Amino acid sequence: MTARCWQSLVLVGILLGQAASVAGWQTEPPATAVPASTAQPLQQSAALEQPLQRPFPPLGAPMQEFVEKLLSFWESSSSQIQLYQCKFTRWEYDPQLVTWRNEKNHLAASAISKGKIRYATPDKGRYDVDERWEFAGPPQQPGGNPKFTRGQNEQERWICDGQSIYEYDFINKRLNELKLPPEAQGEGLKNSPLPFVFGAKAQELLDRYWVRDVTPPAAQQKGEYWIEAWPKRMGDAREYKKVEIILSRNPFLPKSIHLYAPNYDEKTNPAKMVFEFEDREINGHLNQLNNFLGFFIRPNTPRGWQRVQKKLMQDDPGQSAVPQIGQVPGQQNSK
Repeated sequence: MTARCWQSLVLVGILLGQAASVAGWQTEPPATAVPASTAQPLQQSAALEQPLQRPFPPLGAPMQEFVEKLLSFWESSSSQIQLYQCKFTRWEYDPQLVTWRNEKNHLAASAISKGKIRYATPDKGRYDVDERWEFAGPPQQPGGNPKFTRGQNEQERWICDGQSIYEYDFINKRLNELKLPPEAQGEGLKNSPLPFVFGAKAQELLDRYWVRDVTPPAAQQKGEYWIEAWPKRMGDAREYKKVEIILSRNPFLPKSIHLYAPNYDEKTNPAKMVFEFEDREINGHLNQLNNFLGFFIRPNTPRGWQRVQKKLMQDDPGQSAVPQIGQVPGQQNSK
């Protein structure tokens, strides 16, 4: 597992309340480097907790009050969720893989994936990608859409049953089982790098992120609320530069998430991931599905596969709990 393997868990958490594998998405080391030969867990943890400066001017009192009320309402809305599932589409933007831009100077996605997310309170989650399309060239006609072809290694899957996280490596036919330590079980999902749901409290978000409202006027008219969150600590800043969450009015939950690479730059490195969610189902209907909780049970090892047991070392900043979004297990990142 790499230091960037939290994103799929991050995504599920955001939905209720994964740094990318693209080549342009590079995580950064802590500002205070600790030599591997002498590194101690406490020193490493201290480096990751290093505070960061506010990336925007302080909010005025009325705007700060509005942000706090917005987060409190989100907390109240998400706390009512017991069961949840939705479909999603994920766009990956990687300027090292794709440089073509349309007539509006928008960079084309390097890959587009579709899948489903499922969650059961307080600690069960599942993330599946069933199809992936990769950029194959610019449009044949001006003003048209770029060409995409079906990816060869497209499946992604991880399951959390509350005690372990199971990552499917479809390429090498391995089922990686990562045992969670006691402190990460039960309520542990909400302690993921982006605890925007899973019972996270508004004050906890304000303690961990610089948050502001960035809702455009056109989005206001559609009943949307746009929140921008910047990490306050180095450990989170290694994973992403900032996150934009677009909340719908009903249900008051994310309808879109934008994750920006740690080294994101609008002109020189516009590396990011964009998620859009549809067919969001909450509680009642899902309670009628007798097999819904079956999505989270400990999976059997597929025939011909190998089960690999691993342990999560909480004090090791080079290891994270779950597979990263956008990277197929067993496949190396392109550099």
